[in-house]
Amino acid sequence: ADFAGELAQEAVRQAPEWDAKMTNLGLPELAWAFAAADIYEVELMSMISEKGSSRLNMLNDWGVCSLSVSYRKFEPQSGKHHFQRFQTLLQTEISRRKICQKDANELGEKPPGQVTYLKRKNAFDVKK
Repeated sequence: ADFAGELAQEAVRQAPEWDAKMTNLGLPELAWAFAAADIYEVELMSMISEKGSSRLNMLNDWGVCSLSVSYRKFEPQSGKHHFQRFQTLLQTEISRRKICQKDANELGEKPPGQVTYLKRKNAFDVKK
């Protein structure tokens, strides 16, 4: 197997042992990294959607938006309906947070740590 495949398998294997902080940060970062590299690993994406479905309200704004962008990117490989329930949950959470779709897309495409959400101004500050 290639390095990305081995990394994905190891993440799937270790995920049941992750604490809440690791789960809340790790799930979106893994999905974002694999989507940014255009590497689709179905076991990893399935694990992330299963674990993430019940935790969306605990993720930060970037986490929710990056998951949404990542799963949309993989629609052609996964089949439009494979992760449809998870994508619906993500869109519901984005709407609940009152983040417009344009901002959600912009936020979700940025690398972790390069975006700060300024709630009091209801605007994004994208670090250069």
